[in-house]
Amino acid sequence: MQINQPRLAQTIAYYDGLLRRYARRLIHNDTTAAHIVLQVLESQYELNSLVPSKHLRQVLKADVLNCCFYHMQVKMFDREPSLIDCRNHLKIVSKTDTGKPPLLN
Repeated sequence: MQINQPRLAQTIAYYDGLLRRYARRLIHNDTTAAHIVLQVLESQYELNSLVPSKHLRQVLKADVLNCCFYHMQVKMFDREPSLIDCRNHLKIVSKTDTGKPPLLN
């Protein structure tokens, strides 16, 4: 099965702006919001190649919300950010032999 690169680029372009605005409203930091959104999009790409479905928007929004809350917890309680990796909360093991191209170069 081949990945439709134009469709993937459209999906990323559509959700990137929406998710960045959502994350920025939660944590009030543009740079961190962009980093969180990139992590969320990459982890969702590793899970299902960002295949459009009727629940993709809800999944992405919930994942951004969880990562933003985790970021705020780290700041609030002066915890080490390496205790829990926000990106790998589903225990995703990245495999280089899957043949998937990287999300962003």
